[in-house]
Amino acid sequence: MDNNKDVEIERLNGEIKLIHEKITNIRDNHLFHIERDISRLNKLAWTIGVLVFTQLIFLLRDLVV
Repeated sequence: MDNNKDVEIERLNGEIKLIHEKITNIRDNHLFHIERDISRLNKLAWTIGVLVFTQLIFLLRDLVV
């Protein structure tokens, strides 16, 4: 009976170590790439916003003059 419990405990410890390794991999690798992609999208959105605003200014200038 104790042998079965020991085997089950070791199996659970192995699963916990595997889960910990996966979490570490996600934290160290995937989150970096996600953060980089979001930063790129943010820069792209600001660039497009500035271009649209500039075009709006030129349009208003031409309408007034």
